[in-house]
Amino acid sequence: MEKYFNNFSLVLGAIGGFSAGMLGGWDILLKTMIILIILDYVTGILKGIYNKELSSAVGYKGIIKKVMILILIALAYALQSSIDTSLPLREIVNTFFIANEGISILENAVGCGLPIPAKLKELLIQLRGDDEDADTASIANHK
Repeated sequence: MEKYFNNFSLVLGAIGGFSAGMLGGWDILLKTMIILIILDYVTGILKGIYNKELSSAVGYKGIIKKVMILILIALAYALQSSIDTSLPLREIVNTFFIANEGISILENAVGCGLPIPAKLKELLIQLRGDDEDADTASIANHK
C-alpha cells in the first residue's frame, strides 16, 4: 500500500510542478489565485444549497471557467516569456482574475443573505481595474 501512495505522490508532484511551471511559478499570486478559485467554487455550492438551486450543470460550467482562468494565466506567462517586454502581463492577468474571483465570492455571500463590508467590495472593484458594471451590480448597493 505504501508503494502505491509513494507512486501517487510522485505523479501528483510531477503534475503540480509542471502546472506551476506553465503558470509562471508558485508565487503568492498563483497561491492566491488557487485559493480564491477553490473558495469561489465552494461558496457557489453553498449558495446553491442555501437557495435550493444546486445544479451539476452549473457546477461543471464553473469548473470549465476555472480551468479557462488558469489557461489564460498560462497564455499570459507564455507571451510574457517569449516577447521582449517589460510589461508584467502574467501579473496583470492574474491580478484581474484574483479580483474577479473575490467579487464572485462576495456575490455568493450576498446570495446567502450576508452583509458585505464596503471597503472589501471597493478594494476588489479597484483591484480589477474597472468601474462598477453589470458584473458588480449585485453587490454594488448591498449594505
